[in-house]
Amino acid sequence: MKIQERRRQVASLVSKSLTQTEIARQLGVDQSTISGDIKALKEMSRQFVFDLVKSDLAFYYDQSLRESNKQRENSGKCMSNGMQSLAILNVL
Repeated sequence: MKIQERRRQVASLVSKSLTQTEIARQLGVDQSTISGDIKALKEMSRQFVFDLVKSDLAFYYDQSLRESNKQRENSGKCMSNGMQSLAILNVL
């Protein structure tokens, strides 16, 4: 049995609340193998969540910068329009 397939089975059996000893017995491997598989699965899960959060943060950071730039442009236009209005009033 390939390691990836065994780890899929280990994950499935862990989700059913089987102990490492029960899983090892069912899969015909040593308990230390199951322990190592669970450790590897936890690390893979941790890395997946980390990568997901990292990509989401990058997306939201970029989105915030774009919105901030739009606001800056709009405030510049407002300031320019305000200055033009003042110039017109000074002429009158």
